[in-house]
Amino acid sequence: MLRRIIPFMLLLFFVGATGAQAAWVDPNLTKEISENGQDDWVGVYVVLQDQVDLRGLLAELKEENASLARRHYEVITALQEKAAETQPEFLSEMRSAKAANLVKSIHPFWIANAVALTIKPTFLNELKDHPDISSIFLDYQIELITPVAVKSSAAAGKGVENGITVSRAPELWNIGIDGTGRLACDQDTGADSTHPAFGSRWRGNDAGVTPAEAWFDPVYNETTPSDSGQHGTHTLGTILGDDGGSNQIGMAPGAKWIGAKTIDTPGGNIFTDAVAAFEWAADPDENPSTMDDVPDVVNNSWGLSQSYYGSCRNDFNASIVGCEAAGVTVVFAAGNEGSSSRTLRSPGNQIMSDVQVFSIAALNQDGTTAASFSSRGPSDCDGTTIKPEVSAVGVDVRSAMPGGGYQLMSGTSMATPHVAGAVVLLKQAYPEATPEDIKTALYMSAVDLGTAGEDNTFGRGRIDMIEAYNWLTVHMITPDGRIVLDRDGYYSCDDIITITVTDEDLTGASINVNVASTSVPAGITVALAETSNAHIYRGTVTTVAAADLDLADGDTITATYIDANDGNGHTNVTKTDTATADCLAPTFAGLQSATPGDYQVVLGWNAASDLNPVVYYIYRSLTSGVYAFDTPLASTSALTYTDETAENGTTYYYVVRAADTVGNEDDNTIELDALPVGPDRLFTEDWDSKAIGDWEIVNGGCSGTWTVDNPGERSSPYWQDNFVIADCSTCIFGNFDDYLTSPSIDTRHYTDLELRYSHEYWKGGLFETVIVDISADNGTTWTQLKKYNDDAEGEEALTLPATVEGRAHFKFRYHYGASALMGYFWGIDNIEVTGWPDGTGDDDDDDDTAPDDDDDDNDDASPDDDDTTGDDDAGDDDVADDDAADDDAADDDNDSGDDDDNDDSGCGC
Repeated sequence: MLRRIIPFMLLLFFVGATGAQAAWVDPNLTKEISENGQDDWVGVYVVLQDQVDLRGLLAELKEENASLARRHYEVITALQEKAAETQPEFLSEMRSAKAANLVKSIHPFWIANAVALTIKPTFLNELKDHPDISSIFLDYQIELITPVAVKSSAAAGKGVENGITVSRAPELWNIGIDGTGRLACDQDTGADSTHPAFGSRWRGNDAGVTPAEAWFDPVYNETTPSDSGQHGTHTLGTILGDDGGSNQIGMAPGAKWIGAKTIDTPGGNIFTDAVAAFEWAADPDENPSTMDDVPDVVNNSWGLSQSYYGSCRNDFNASIVGCEAAGVTVVFAAGNEGSSSRTLRSPGNQIMSDVQVFSIAALNQDGTTAASFSSRGPSDCDGTTIKPEVSAVGVDVRSAMPGGGYQLMSGTSMATPHVAGAVVLLKQAYPEATPEDIKTALYMSAVDLGTAGEDNTFGRGRIDMIEAYNWLTVHMITPDGRIVLDRDGYYSCDDIITITVTDEDLTGASINVNVASTSVPAGITVALAETSNAHIYRGTVTTVAAADLDLADGDTITATYIDANDGNGHTNVTKTDTATADCLAPTFAGLQSATPGDYQVVLGWNAASDLNPVVYYIYRSLTSGVYAFDTPLASTSALTYTDETAENGTTYYYVVRAADTVGNEDDNTIELDALPVGPDRLFTEDWDSKAIGDWEIVNGGCSGTWTVDNPGERSSPYWQDNFVIADCSTCIFGNFDDYLTSPSIDTRHYTDLELRYSHEYWKGGLFETVIVDISADNGTTWTQLKKYNDDAEGEEALTLPATVEGRAHFKFRYHYGASALMGYFWGIDNIEVTGWPDGTGDDDDDDDTAPDDDDDDNDDASPDDDDTTGDDDAGDDDVADDDAADDDAADDDNDSGDDDDNDDSGCGC
C-alpha cells in the first residue's frame, strides 16, 4: 500500500505546486524504457530549472578586473550556493520515493544544478511533472574514442616526438617555459602511476596532498592511479611525458598531473561519472579559496557517437561551462568518424561560443595533411558553424603504455593531448590568462592548412606555440594596468599575501604598491620585483606573524597600484584589489556520535558555521586525553566518517575538529570512545603478496589457470590492488576446469562461521561451472556451498553449515570451468573465514577435564579418549597408535596430525 500512496502524494505535490510546463524528456530515455520494460531500473540525469547565470557573473568579474583566483572563488561559491538553496526540498522528496522503492540512488551535483537518479520507469511520469525540473536525460553509456591503429614500439626513443616539434613547443622550452609549476588533468581510462615518463610528477606524491585531491575514481574509489586499458597512459604521456632521457613524448615535460578514471571503465562508464569528474576538476580540494590544486586543463579524448543517441546533445554543456568558468580549460577530441561531413562527436560538436567547446582534429605525421579518419564539420547542431577549432598531429603518435613501455597510436585522441599540453605551457607564461584567453590565443594563431581560411577539416589550422605565446603577449599585458591578490576571497591573520601587477608601461627592476587593512588604514609600502616575463611584477607581504601588516578578523585588505597611464587617456589611475581577513575558527559543537561495528567505527557530527567552507579533521588515539590528539587520521567535508581501519576488541578515542579554508581550526576537546565488535577472523587472504602461497591449484588441462598476475588486465570495483583470477584470455587451448583450494583452517572452538569474499564473474558460454565447495575433512570429501549460474559481482557473506564447526582441517575451494573460446573470467579478492568463539577455549594443557583439542576432529567429552597409554596429546605423535577411531591397526606415520590422507579412510583430518 505504501508504494502506491507515496507516488500519488508526490504527484499531487508536483502538480499542485504550480502550473509549470512539464519537463522535457530525452527521447532516448523513452526508448530505453520501452525496450527494457517497466521493471528494470533506469539511470536519469535531472536538470533543475534554477541555474546560475554564469555568463552574467563572468561579465561582472571582467568589468571589475577580477583576478583568476577571485573568479574561481566566486564561481564555485555561486554554484554551490545555488545547489544548497534549491535542492534540499527536492532531495527530500526523492528520499521519500526511495523509501517507496521508486528511486534506487540519488547523487546531487553543483557544477550544474542537477541530480542523478536511478528510478523505476513508472516514476518517470510523476517526475516529469515536478515544477522544479527543466529536463530529464537518460544517463547513458559514454565511450572511449578508440584509436584507429595501435602499433608496438620496441625502438628506443628518438628524442622529441614529431607532433611536439611541429607545434614549436621546444622553442618555448628554450626560454624556460616547459610547464613547471603548472598542473594538467587527464579524464580517460586512468594512468600508470609508475611510468618513468611521468609517474614521479603525480601531484598525489606531494607532501600535504591527499589522494582525493589528485585522483578521481567514481567507480572503484581507488586512491592510487591505475589504467583500465592503455588509452589514458598514452594520452597523459603526450601531455607531459619525459623520462629524462631519450623519451621526450610530452608537450609540457615540467608539469605535474592529476587524473579522473571515468572512461571505458567496467562497472561505470556512464554520463554522470563524467559530470562528477568535471565537478571534481573544478575544485579538487573542495576549497574555493585555493588554486594550487586546480588544473589548467582537462583533456578529454572521448565523446558520444551520434549513431547511438542522436546529434547535438546539450546535456554536458552546463558542466563544461561551469568548469571553464572556474578557470579550467576543457578540450575535446573531434572523433574518428571522418571523412564525411557533420561527423563530430558530442560534446565536441557544441557551439556555445567561437571557442566552446574546443574540439581538435588529427593531422598525419607530416603535420600538414588531415588524417583520413578525423571527424569533419560543420557542427550538426546548426549545420553551418565551422568545426573543429584547431588541429594537431594524431597519426603514429609515440607515447607511454602501461608497464613502462611505449607504443604508437593513431586517432584524434592522440591529437587532443598535444593541445592540452599547449594550454599548460601558455598558463606558465601567463598565469592570469583565462580559459577564453588561452583558447583564443591557440585559435587565432594557428597555422592555416588546406583551403585558405578556417574550414571544416582543419578548423583554424595546426597549433603554433610561439605564435600563441606572442598573441597572449600582445593581448594580456596592456597599458591598462592591473593589480591582483593571489587569494581574493579570504586570508587568515597569520598568512602570506602575494601581489601581482601587470602593465605594459612598466619598466625597471621593481615598483612599489600600497597594501592596507581596516586596522592599518594608511597601509604599508611593498616592493614588487619584475618577474622573468617583462612588465609583470610580483611580491609578498606577511600578516601579523611577521608584523608587516596587522590584521583583525573581518578587516578588508586593499592592495593599491597607481597606473600612470591606462592607455585610455587617463593618468594616475588608482587600481585596487581587495580581500577579507578571517581570523576566527569555525563555530563547531564537536563529535556527536561514535557507533562501533565490525572492524569499523562510524562517526557523526553537526555542521560547523564559518565565513568560508569547512573541512573536518578526524583524530584517533588509543589513549584518552587532550594531548593524545595531535595528528589527524583523516579529513572530510561530509558530516560523517567511517573509520575502516579499526580492529575489533580495541577501544578507540576520537575527536573531530573543524577548520576553514584559510587554516583556522577550532580546538574543541569533545571526545567519544568506541569498541568495535565482531567475529574473529580465522583466515584472511588479500593477495597483497602477489603469490598463490599455500593455496593449491588443480589445473584441468587449459594452458591458463588461477593466477594473481591479472593477465587479461581486468578491473573491478570489488577487487583491490591485487586479486586472484581465472581468465579465459590465457587459455590458448583446451578448456578451463580449475580448482583453487584454500589452506587448512582450524575452526575448533568457533561457531556461526561465515565465508566472506568480494568477486566479479562474467559469464561467457551457456555451460559454465562456477562453484564454491567446502570440506570438513581436509579435502577428502566436498560439499557444494554456492553456485553461480549468471554474471555475479559484489561482496558475499556465506553462512557455513554446522558440519564444518569444530574441525581442525576445514577447507574451501573455488571451481571455475569454462570454454576457452566462450568464457570470460572469475576474479576474487578479500577472502575471510570468520567465527564467534563458542566459549570452550583451547585445551592446551590437556588436563582431560574439557573437550580435547587433539587432531581427530572430534570434541572429546571424556578424558583423552584417543589413546589408552596416557598420551600427553600434544600432537598424538606416539609411534604405535592405539586410537580407537583410527582404522589402521598400527599407524604408519609419525607426523603430529596423522594427515597423510593415504591410509586413514576414517580419520577425517
